[in-house]
Amino acid sequence: MASSDTQQDTIRWATEVTGDALSALANERRRTVLETLERRSSATPAELATRVAATEHDTSLAAVPADTRRVVERSLHHRHLPTLEDARLVNWTGDTVTLARRATVEVWEHLQALETDALDWNELFSILESERCRAVLSTLAIGADRVERRAVATTVASADAFETASVDETEIELHHALLPKLERTDLVTYDANAGLVHVDGPIESVERIVASVAH
Repeated sequence: MASSDTQQDTIRWATEVTGDALSALANERRRTVLETLERRSSATPAELATRVAATEHDTSLAAVPADTRRVVERSLHHRHLPTLEDARLVNWTGDTVTLARRATVEVWEHLQALETDALDWNELFSILESERCRAVLSTLAIGADRVERRAVATTVASADAFETASVDETEIELHHALLPKLERTDLVTYDANAGLVHVDGPIESVERIVASVAH
C-alpha cells in the first residue's frame, strides 16, 4: 500500500517529528497558535491571544472582547506556549514567539489534506503520540487491505512498544482499546465478531508520519 509520489512530495521532511511534538499538536488551541505563527514571522503572546480568540470565535480581531483575550493569553502563557516550547515547536524569548520547526507544521498541513471528513484531529494526534498505536498503524499500512486481528497481534507483540506482552495479551488490548480507537478516526474498520481489520485509505498518509517519528 505504498503512497504515490504526489503524496510523498507534499511534505519536506527537514527534521524528524518527535512524540512530544505530536502530543503538543493533540490540542486545537496549540494548532491554532502554530497556524498563526506560520502566517507571521513572530508575535507577542498578547497578539497570539487576540488572533487565537478571533479564530476560535470566528470573529474579527477588533471584535475580540478584552476579557476573552486575557483569558486566552493566560492559557497561552501558563500552558500552551510552555508545551510548544518544550516540544521545540516554538521559540519563546521574552515577549516574542516564533515558529521553530517547520517540518511539524507540514505534518499538520498534510493531515488536513486527507480525503476524509470523519477525522477527529485531537483523537488522531493522540493516536500518533502513542508508541503502541504507531506500531499497529505501521503493521496495518504495509499489509493487506483486510487482516486478521490475531495476525496483527502476532506482529506487533514483538515490537519494542509492547515490551514483554504476549500475543494473547496484545490481542486483548487490540480488541478492547487500540482497534476501536483507530476506528474512531476513520483509519480502519474493525469487525470485532469476525476478528478482522479492514484498512482504509487515509492510513497510507498517516503511516508516513508514523515512520518519521523519532524513537
